[in-house]
Formats: sequence, C-alpha cells, structure tokens
Amino acid sequence: MRKYFVLTGLVTFFYMASFSQAPMEVVLQQKMDSIKRIVSNLIGIPKVDALNRILDLYQILDDDNQMQVDSATPYARQAIDEAKRIGYKRGLGYANLKFIYCEILRADVYLKKNKKMNPDLLSQLRD
Repeated sequence: MRKYFVLTGLVTFFYMASFSQAPMEVVLQQKMDSIKRIVSNLIGIPKVDALNRILDLYQILDDDNQMQVDSATPYARQAIDEAKRIGYKRGLGYANLKFIYCEILRADVYLKKNKKMNPDLLSQLRD
C-alpha cells in the first residue's frame, strides 16, 4: 500500500511540474493582448503607461531575445513619441530605457548571427 502512495505522489509531482510554466505564460499573453486592444482608445498618461506595460510583458515573455527586438521596439517608439507630446517625463524615461534595451538586444542578435564585427555597425552603435 505504501508503494502506491509513493508512486502516486511521484507521478502527481512530475505531472504538475511539467505544466508549471504554461499557465503563467498564457495569463501574461492574455494580459498583453487585452492591453493591446485598449491602448488605441487611451490618450495621455494612461496610454504611455499601457505601452510601457506592453514592453514589460514582452520582456517577461521573451526567451530568445528575438521576439522582443522585433515586436517591442515599435511600442517603445510609440511610447516615446506620446510621452514627449504630453510632457510625461517619467513615462518618457521608462520608454527610453526599454527602447535602449531593445536596441542593445538588436545589436547582440546581429553580432551573434554574423559572428564578426562590422565597422559601420559599430560606429552607428557608438553614435
């Protein structure tokens, strides 16, 4: 009888452990999708904060850095433009931080793909 309890416990443990990440990712993806749907209706500070929240969620969900670079950069640019337009310094700083992070990842992905240093790219990154 004791063997069955141990066996049942082990099977349950490994079964639960195999699905530990999926629900979290699904919830975060649903949250991002709902924010994306409402961000076009927002104006001012709530819009900048929503765009910055989308950037946060991209960063959390990103495993290989490529999704964030491709998908998050337009949201960062939009947040920067909106924050400048309304004079929202905190939102502007946060959006710039995320935009710079995306650009650093873009350079990192480029260097990993090409495995060589391009002098023109390095001069662009330095400027």
